This record gives sequence, C-alpha cells and structure tokens, in this order.
Amino acid sequence: MKRIIIIILCLHAVLLLANRSASTIVHFNVPDIQHIVLEEANLSMNLAYSGNTQRLYDPVVLNSTYSIVSTGNFKQLVAQLNQNMPEHTTLEVKADAPANAISLGYVPLSVAPSPIITNISNVNQKNLLLYYRLNANIGAPVSVNENRVVTFTIMD
Repeated sequence: MKRIIIIILCLHAVLLLANRSASTIVHFNVPDIQHIVLEEANLSMNLAYSGNTQRLYDPVVLNSTYSIVSTGNFKQLVAQLNQNMPEHTTLEVKADAPANAISLGYVPLSVAPSPIITNISNVNQKNLLLYYRLNANIGAPVSVNENRVVTFTIMD
C-alpha cells in the first residue's frame, strides 16, 4: 500500500512539474525601410542671357533639401523625369550624399532612371542638400514655359 501511495505521489509531482512551463513560437519581421522626403514640391527656374556667343544662357542653379531613411545595404538613389527635356536643354540634379554614400555629382536627367547617389547603407539623415541645374544651348526652343516632374527612388 505504501508503494502505491508513493507511486501516486511521484506521478502527481511529475504532473505538477510538467505544467510549470510551456513554449510557443513567435514570428517576427523587421522590414527593409526605404523612405525619402523632399522639402520643396515646386521649384521655378528662369534662364537669363549670358552675353556669351557660345552658350547664350547662364545655367540656373536652385537648391532644396531632402531627408532619407534606408535600412538596407548598398542601395542607390535614382532620379528621372516624367518627360524628356526639349532639344538643346538639360536639367541636371546633384545630391549631397548621406554618411558613407557616394554622390555622382551633377547628373543629366531623362525619362530613364539615373543613379545620383550610390552605396547607401543604413542611414537616417535630414536636411541634405539637393541641387537642380538648368542649361540651354544655341538651338534651344525660345519662349518655352514647361514643367517636368522629377521622381526620386531608392533602389537596389
């Protein structure tokens, strides 16, 4: 009888200990964040006569700022136009690079995405300078008053 009681007590103790802990699986995801914010939504550029017989117009440079967050590695910032520029005119953009990234200087824009910054890795920076430069040469259409949308995208 004592043995039966001891066995029952041991089984009861094992069952009590077995209920003291339990496990579960927790699934989590850390997303790759790619975010860019432009300070100015609308910029206006007007060319002026240079007096130079080769160029006729002085380039116009405007600047703005941007902020960028990228949790990935070795990303690039590209820029593109919604429509190509008129013949003999170019719109170029240059961006100050965030920490450890590389700016490619002034890059002429077209409808194809053009890299302007490379090697973007794990950054969160604000108020970086962004420059726009408008050029027109002999043969550019006169009295042109058009708009272009410049789209910036963070890509692999």
